Amino acid sequence: MKEFEINGHIININSDIGHYPPTLMANISVYSATKFSSVSITESLRELLALQMLPIRVTSISPGLVDTEMVDMITATNISPMLKPSNIADAIVYALSAPQYVNISEILIRPTSETMLPFIKDALQELNISL
Repeated sequence: MKEFEINGHIININSDIGHYPPTLMANISVYSATKFSSVSITESLRELLALQMLPIRVTSISPGLVDTEMVDMITATNISPMLKPSNIADAIVYALSAPQYVNISEILIRPTSETMLPFIKDALQELNISL
């Protein structure tokens, strides 16, 4: 895309976990850290391409819990309803359908009932910090 100055769009599927400091997500800290860095790398790429005035847009889509096999492994999921894969597909279509001069740089999409407070509370208790 860069070499031929072709209009392009890079979309990275990240996670809403990447928007919380890994230290607050002690029980899934490695996963949280990788998603945190992925969100940052995506934004850095967007900045780099914008500085070069290239017609390449970059979007980070960070969904919360999506009803997939991966989430089936999580036993303490009290979120109902969870996001559907089609909700994420709709977000991708939205980002792609924006005019070329508009960059939807980030979409954070969560189920209405999703909260990270139980995870954060557990992490704080492990650090002997009370709310």
